[in-house]
Amino acid sequence: MNKLPNDIIQEIYFFKHNLEYIDVMNELLQAKINVFYDISLKQSRIMCYVINNKKYSSTNVNDLYVTPTQLLNTIKLNKK
Repeated sequence: MNKLPNDIIQEIYFFKHNLEYIDVMNELLQAKINVFYDISLKQSRIMCYVINNKKYSSTNVNDLYVTPTQLLNTIKLNKK
C-alpha cells in the first residue's frame, strides 16, 4: 500500500471513513431513540400518520433532545 500514489491512498481512506461513519451514526441514532421509545431506527423511519393526504413522521429523531448523560447511559445498558 505504501507504493500507491497519495491521491489513491486518500481516496481509500475517504471511502473507508464513509463506510464506518454510516454504522456509527445509525448506532447513535438508535441509542437516542431508545432514551424515549422502545422501537428500532427502522420502525421510527416507517411510522407515520396522514392528515389531509399529507404524510407526517410520527417520531422525528432530530426533535428529540437527549443529554449526553442520557445517551451514554442508554448505550451502556444496550451493551449489556
